[in-house]
Amino acid sequence: MTILQFQDVSRRWQGRHQVVDAVRDVTFAVNSGECAVVRGPSGAGKSTLLLLAAGLLKPDSGSITVRGDDPAQANGSVRSETIGVVFQSMHLLPYFDARDNILAAGDGSSDCTDRAHTLMKALRIDDRAGHLPSELSIGERQRVAIARALLPEPNLLLADEPTGNLDPETSDVVFETIDHWRGKPDRAVLMATHQPELPISDTIDHRMEQGVLRRGFANSALMFFLGSVLAVALLVIMLVRLGDQGPATSANETSLRLYCAAGIKPAVEPVARAFTAETGIPIEIQYGGSGTLLSQLEIDPTGVDLYLAADDSYARTARERNLVREILPLASMRAVIAVPAGNPNDISGFEDLLDGRFKLGLANPDAAAVGRVTRTALSATGQWEEVRRNAEVLKPTVNELANDLTIGSIDAGVIWDATARQYDAIDHVHVPALDAVPRTVVIAVTTSTDHAPEALRFARYLAASDRGVPSFETHGYETIPGEPFEAEPTLLLFAGSMFNQAIEDRINAFETREGVQVDRVYNGCGILVGQMRAGATPDAYFACDQAFLDQVQSRFEPGRTVSSNPLVIAVAEGNPHEIATINDLARTGLRIGLAHPEKSALGHLTMTRLQEAGQLEAINAADTLKQDAPQGDFLVNALRTGALDAAIVYASNLAFSQDELDGILIPDAEATQPYAVAVDSPHAQTMERLLQSITTNDGRDRFESLGFEWRFDEDTGKQTP
Repeated sequence: MTILQFQDVSRRWQGRHQVVDAVRDVTFAVNSGECAVVRGPSGAGKSTLLLLAAGLLKPDSGSITVRGDDPAQANGSVRSETIGVVFQSMHLLPYFDARDNILAAGDGSSDCTDRAHTLMKALRIDDRAGHLPSELSIGERQRVAIARALLPEPNLLLADEPTGNLDPETSDVVFETIDHWRGKPDRAVLMATHQPELPISDTIDHRMEQGVLRRGFANSALMFFLGSVLAVALLVIMLVRLGDQGPATSANETSLRLYCAAGIKPAVEPVARAFTAETGIPIEIQYGGSGTLLSQLEIDPTGVDLYLAADDSYARTARERNLVREILPLASMRAVIAVPAGNPNDISGFEDLLDGRFKLGLANPDAAAVGRVTRTALSATGQWEEVRRNAEVLKPTVNELANDLTIGSIDAGVIWDATARQYDAIDHVHVPALDAVPRTVVIAVTTSTDHAPEALRFARYLAASDRGVPSFETHGYETIPGEPFEAEPTLLLFAGSMFNQAIEDRINAFETREGVQVDRVYNGCGILVGQMRAGATPDAYFACDQAFLDQVQSRFEPGRTVSSNPLVIAVAEGNPHEIATINDLARTGLRIGLAHPEKSALGHLTMTRLQEAGQLEAINAADTLKQDAPQGDFLVNALRTGALDAAIVYASNLAFSQDELDGILIPDAEATQPYAVAVDSPHAQTMERLLQSITTNDGRDRFESLGFEWRFDEDTGKQTP
């Protein structure tokens, strides 16, 4: 029996200069009892191949089936019953111990608990069952992830370097466990590994290079011999070259190019040097006016990874033009009238600069941010045209304007207060018109970068409270509280179980681009609230309904509504019991499923709506009522198996069952879903960017395809830098 089938499958990624073929026209099958092993260099496409097989990526062309069905179209519960996945990053739940992490993949039955114990014992982690992931070694966490993947007894196991963090003896134990599991009917394995030999019988070996998969077995002894010969030859060549050319210099494969507003140079340069010393990633910086750099970026974004603007409006313009994506705030400043130290001419405002006695300098509003702010502020007061006529100097950058003032070429000029503080020879005068338009210095990551994780790491570094922020403070800026720097931070998101299908792809893309790990805990919102009250501290909470955010609101910033989800009565296709309204649910003999009112927002809303309709007492009195499901998906599965005649669920619960079930809309009954960042989260800005990733146009399309109604307000929902 064929378990996994690829037919002419291709998957491409859009790079800066060309399309990258991650998987190219792959056709192969894995049959029951087989273990297909894929080897190849890093970047060959092995992980993409496994993600396609898991249904977590969709192919650009071709077809994929697991036991005859498209895995990308399956809902989460069906997929987990059919496919077990072992990721390199493991994705364990941080507040669940090892045993509960494994059981999270089960159905709660005693058989499931017994299997979990058997797996833990086989993998030699039974003595670590009560330990949290933070208390486990990397190898132990990897074995927990393997046990979790095997627990539901899936038909297909997908394993991406399952023993990459294990010693040889423990690796043999893992492979023995996988081989034993494979020996049962209707089971198969697809594994990506760098190990030259595996202690598994009858593997079917494949080689993957540049997205092309070829079947073949390499004789390990011969390969070792040839590899040794090649290595010796290369060593001789290198020694000869070293003798001819002298010592070689090493180069970091990744370097970043930053477009930076000229006036911010003193604060940025020392931080860039520190970042290179700490990470080994060099930063090439090109300085200019914010407007000039934006124009250059628009003309040719090739090779530019980051854009630092002295005025956040430039970055917003760049995002509107799809030139940048993420925007991180760094510091704030105001435009001021700069004068020589001591203000010898006693200048107090623009009125003193309009009678021709003093030489006034301005920054070009089309090139420099401070010039743009000056024009905006004075246009609002009706002074711009007159001030512009009296200016004798128009400079492209704020630095040039400050330098003119220090050498006496001008008597006054409009520059940033932070710039003025960097010159002993300059004082500055605040005026109400300019104070009314403070500006935020921001750094943005370009959409064209080929090094998004590294670029975002530098952006976070520059914005970090313990890295970049002290430099901005030293150089006279009003600082913005930042996050402590972590090269690869781990974030914790609590989310209602209804969101699993809606946001997983966006979170995966966010992790890849940001170079972070997002641990997700999906569950009924009543259960999540209970965990928070017991001490859990997620960085953000995506609630099933506002009522469940209200219960823990003191822990979070105000929530932003992303979507709403109507309640429906789910029935078998064709509605054989002719149920029209919730009043019909009280009929004698109907088997009705409701969600638990304390464990989930769905149950809470259901109870409220039934009370309003006067039907709660009658339905509760029915002997056939089932009211213990923490999630709507459980009720849907019960309907599909014929265990229920009707159930109240969310419209989104029926997204993958429309061929089997119908939904009858319940008027004036819907849940609204807010996203809120924790008040005390050390990753608040990163969690805001996660919200931005979830609420992209692609995110909206995903929500709406699952039956949600989109409620996110682009103007007020997103944090503006």
